[in-house]
Amino acid sequence: MTPVKRVLVVDDEEVFANNVRVYLERHAYNVQVANDGRSAISLVPVFEPEVLILDYRLPDMTGFDVFDAVSRNRTFSSILITAQPSAEVHRGAAERNIRNLLFKPFPLSELGQVLVRIGTCAY
Repeated sequence: MTPVKRVLVVDDEEVFANNVRVYLERHAYNVQVANDGRSAISLVPVFEPEVLILDYRLPDMTGFDVFDAVSRNRTFSSILITAQPSAEVHRGAAERNIRNLLFKPFPLSELGQVLVRIGTCAY
């Protein structure tokens, strides 16, 4: 399998999103960050990410809203991150076939393990 090169991180916590970006760039990923849903939706057709890392709660919509808007004609490996794991989040992820959930806070190495598990490791 060809390694993933493009990852879009969608999270409104700028420090956290930047830490994820730096971690992934150190492992040879090309990373873009969007701090809200609208920015993420506009970046997808230009950047063409292979992996979406989506925070569930964004200032203007949910990560599910972003996923629904951008996945109509595209296929992504997706990782949902949230600080509020709930039945609603689990149900929404299952409905969208998002099998990878990380609960904040988590060590960045755990994100790396998920990327390895889904077969999109660039290192």
